[in-house]
Amino acid sequence: CAKEDCKYCPYSVNCNFTKATPKSDVKESKNFKIGTLSDAQQNVLDTASPNYPVKYIKVNAGAGSGKTYTMTALVLDLMKKGYDIHDIFFTSFTTAGVNELKERIVGAAYSEGIYITEKDLEGYTFDSFYYDIVSDNYEKFGYDEKPEFIQADLQCQYIEELVNDTH
Repeated sequence: CAKEDCKYCPYSVNCNFTKATPKSDVKESKNFKIGTLSDAQQNVLDTASPNYPVKYIKVNAGAGSGKTYTMTALVLDLMKKGYDIHDIFFTSFTTAGVNELKERIVGAAYSEGIYITEKDLEGYTFDSFYYDIVSDNYEKFGYDEKPEFIQADLQCQYIEELVNDTH
């Protein structure tokens, strides 16, 4: 989204969209320490304070702007405030994004003396999250059996057939 979308967005109170300054000092290591946060990044952490209790926080910014860094800092901050790690849920568009976030959260927690594993974290791609919901509730959605993912080659074939179908 963009700043001008905020006036129509029902999540604008939680999102606080700002274009973040790209971060170049993020170190990718197992012992990941959180350093200084930008004002926009700190605002995300402040949104999750006891004075402003929200259930959903959206971190939205361009590539290389520090979303993963911000989310790592947020999850670490929530754990320090006493939130159970199993009650913290996050999503990303890609498996690589989810895995990177899990690795950084575990490293940041470790550097603070909080010992968790990647298996303790509730992180999913959007696709896998929605698939789990449909799989667990397929009968409520009117399916007779649990849906399965369509393989990539069949996806392409089906799309080609739909595009070429003139009926």
